Amino acid sequence: MRYRDWVHIMGLPLLGMALTDIPPDRDYAIGMLFAAMLFIGSGYSLNHHFDSGGKAPLLPPLAAGAASVATCHIMGGPTGVFLLGAATSFAYSAPPLRLKGRPIVGELLNSVGFSLIFLMGYTRTFPPATDALIIAAFMGLWVLPTQLIHEISHREGDKRAGLVNFYQSFGLSKTLNAIRACLFTIAASSVFVGGILPSGGALAAATIILCAGCLMLMSGRGFHSAIEKSPASIRIWARSMCVAYGSFLLAMAILGRAGF
Repeated sequence: MRYRDWVHIMGLPLLGMALTDIPPDRDYAIGMLFAAMLFIGSGYSLNHHFDSGGKAPLLPPLAAGAASVATCHIMGGPTGVFLLGAATSFAYSAPPLRLKGRPIVGELLNSVGFSLIFLMGYTRTFPPATDALIIAAFMGLWVLPTQLIHEISHREGDKRAGLVNFYQSFGLSKTLNAIRACLFTIAASSVFVGGILPSGGALAAATIILCAGCLMLMSGRGFHSAIEKSPASIRIWARSMCVAYGSFLLAMAILGRAGF
């Protein structure tokens, strides 16, 4: 199930559970985290199956996906979120749509998919409340710049595979400008989202500081050449920053629940 590729994504449903105002329930949390783990592993493996031209097995991701929906239903969770996530995963990865090969549409759909993973932990109802959708959309925004960095890092492989994503269509300069635009949007929207969450002030402050730091780094003279020469290291750095940011939000949410 390629767990090394996606284990860090488990932070999204966990963060959702920490940020929600629903009273904690240990059994429900364990069951839903298990369902989310199956779903994430299924999605990554499904994508790998179609990326490999059918060489990777298809049955394990299908079975894991079905088990994730069944587990959610048994636990009384938002089954509709899981079903919508499954439809998004197939539309993104599988023919005949395979929207990951369509610039802008593919990146946006990928963002929606990760927003749904956050909702798996944040809400128990379907359709989710408006506030839940807004917060999930904000979390999904973070996927856009990281996905663009991923495309830069995997540019040679994507080119050989004939995958027409944003980077392949518009080149490095426009992709870097798109990343900057995403960071500005994330920083601005964090102020609005911060007004919804109990720990929103800390979220907005951490978001603005991180986005400003990333923008300053990108404005440095050596950044353009560094991402040309060693894009994989930039991708690892970006992933590390997102994990650190999510860990901070998780810690603030837990402390808030504890009354600090």
